[in-house]
Amino acid sequence: MITAEWMVCPLRPKEASGSRPLRGRALLSIAALALVLGGASCGRKSAGWQGTIQVENGVTVVRNPARGIWDMQGRTGPSLVIERQIGALDGPAELTFAGISDIAVNAKGEIYVADRRLAEIRKFDKDGRYLLSFGRKGQGPGEFQSIRVLSIGSRDEVIVFDDMLGRVSLFSKNGEFRTTTRRLSEKEWISPARIFCSDRGYVLFGKIGDGLKLFHEFREDWSLTGSFIDYEPIDNKDFEAAWLNSSPGYCDFQGLGDILYVKPFFDNRVLLYKDKRLTRIIERDSNSKKPYEVEVFHDVQRALGLQRQHDFASFGGDVAYLGQALLTSRGLYRMPAGDIVNFLSIRKGTAPVDAAERKDRNLWDLAIELYDPEGRLLSYTVFGPDPGLNIRRMDANGLFYAIEQKDFPKIVTFRLNY
Repeated sequence: MITAEWMVCPLRPKEASGSRPLRGRALLSIAALALVLGGASCGRKSAGWQGTIQVENGVTVVRNPARGIWDMQGRTGPSLVIERQIGALDGPAELTFAGISDIAVNAKGEIYVADRRLAEIRKFDKDGRYLLSFGRKGQGPGEFQSIRVLSIGSRDEVIVFDDMLGRVSLFSKNGEFRTTTRRLSEKEWISPARIFCSDRGYVLFGKIGDGLKLFHEFREDWSLTGSFIDYEPIDNKDFEAAWLNSSPGYCDFQGLGDILYVKPFFDNRVLLYKDKRLTRIIERDSNSKKPYEVEVFHDVQRALGLQRQHDFASFGGDVAYLGQALLTSRGLYRMPAGDIVNFLSIRKGTAPVDAAERKDRNLWDLAIELYDPEGRLLSYTVFGPDPGLNIRRMDANGLFYAIEQKDFPKIVTFRLNY
């Protein structure tokens, strides 16, 4: 539980080498991150901006310098303001989680939390008060083996994807079981990162089988109608194709006419698609030119012995990939006013670190890029040590919902203040 209140100012913008409201100043109890209230508001004037906007092969390319308009003007950058946490180390059963896998939020601000290990979903009101639970372990209708994704449908139904069973179950907003689909694909592994509703049915975001398409359209009866937007590898195509099975990156989906996308290993580009076509690329100059380093092992047993010294490990057949993540995106969102925020995790140093040493060292900083609606960089802000927040959702009011695993599983809600 929370026992102290303290705060740490974000670093100056530069290149990086049970449930209850929190009282007093904003606190991020989760790790060595607490963030300052305030931050100057600013108009959307581009005065002092030193980037360029050009049309190249029919695509608008916005190239930004490393520092944003506010940074160059000496203005205070954005801050993160923690509002509450849901979860406890010791407390009532409804507030203790075993393994949170996803979060969904409906239009009323009611929060659904999926616990993969307990195979159940809990519902809380907008103030974090427990309301009800539904679901159980099993393979029958409405039962779960491994909940991966939660979503809210167009009629406020709760959509649940189970990646072990490869199927979708639908429940009412109060947890009454409605229906379970057949396995969405009999031949290919499906493990989406998000499910969105469209005027045609549903869109799954994530890799299917061996293909490199990122988005997949399904009718209301959950029959696949087509896939679109190709993933373009940064460096090692085979490794990145394998990695997409666990993380396809992050997107902000506002219908087929407006999709923002960033890769999981961030290549300093935010991509905008309209009607499934790339129309805008937003770039920022950065010292981090390569977002990961990877070694390929054909001796899988040797790789198993070395994986604890690496940030990530991916195994498949007779090949293994071990490496360090240098620059990764942690979430991409379009704010209610239209600004674009990209959360980043930046590794401090590249040397391998043993798992035991990782517990005593924070190897990453948390940062954000904040762009105006056209893609001009307003601010690049480094907050300091990354607490490992898994930022899953943002509601219509600009409130973010994140999973935090340190000490015990919990949900943290926060705002971006600027």
